[in-house]
Amino acid sequence: MATETKDAIATCLWFDENGEEAARFYVDLFPGSSIDRIMHAPGDYPSGSAGNVLMIDFTLFGRRFQALNGGPNFTFSEAISLSIDCDGQDEVDRYHDALSAHPENEACGWVKDRFGLSWQDRPAHPADAPLRSGPGEGQAGDGGDDDDEEDRRRSDRAGREGPNRAGMTATDENADASTSQKRARHRSFVIPGLTRGPFVCPGTSQSHQKIQRLRIDLSLRRR
Repeated sequence: MATETKDAIATCLWFDENGEEAARFYVDLFPGSSIDRIMHAPGDYPSGSAGNVLMIDFTLFGRRFQALNGGPNFTFSEAISLSIDCDGQDEVDRYHDALSAHPENEACGWVKDRFGLSWQDRPAHPADAPLRSGPGEGQAGDGGDDDDEEDRRRSDRAGREGPNRAGMTATDENADASTSQKRARHRSFVIPGLTRGPFVCPGTSQSHQKIQRLRIDLSLRRR
């Protein structure tokens, strides 16, 4: 007998009394999206009055979300972000421009919207799509560090030279672009023997160094 599956999990996002505004903004931006239900307070409560909006159920790209008007006690951080698979550079740019509200804290394909929620606008096929850099150069939420420039260059060169002894390759989306004009917003790599891939990480020096360490580890295990 076939078992019916149910989408029983929804991502609940905590807002400071502007959850409905945020939900409507996201629904207007993304296709296949809708406001599904708005729940109001049945009576007065310590931090609000009867009729206030408490929870909004909404759908983005067919995925269920909830916006909770929880107050100022908790805020978003880069520890959680929503990743968008974009169909080409034009779509990457469109979402980046629509969502970006804190350019001083954005880099490597990460943007933070006016509600404080972080997003990643990434190509659906990263190995085939060059990406322009964001307003910053460095890890998400950080302005970057010029001291890491040489490490980044070494990692970029290693990625362009092809597989190493471990058979692992890394691809810089902007390998052919002028570094003064473009910076990799994402870095993709593949690991032979694994059915999934390519894998994607933010285009930062820290991420490049982690890829290099993984290469060394794989090389040692093959000896």
